Amino acid sequence: MPLMKCPVCEKTISDEAIACPGCGHPIREIENKVSEITFFESGRKEGSAEHRALLADGWKVVNESRYDLVDPYGHCYAEVYKYNLQRYRKTGAT
Repeated sequence: MPLMKCPVCEKTISDEAIACPGCGHPIREIENKVSEITFFESGRKEGSAEHRALLADGWKVVNESRYDLVDPYGHCYAEVYKYNLQRYRKTGAT
């Protein structure tokens, strides 16, 4: 586990810490993002490459939902999967 010094109190802490346990100064902030993958009746798919790239970049799925796209006649022509993603990033203070 790599260590670093808190920029405020200079206590040695883990570089994975969300906040300094000594003074409470935030070390990491939460970022939020939404990703959607649409599966069309025709077999076409949109958004899956972007979603995979986000997951590879450290984003984690924290919530998932699904809804249908329906035409004016009530026919479902696509399913949409919506993912709420989160990741931690280091704060600007060093």
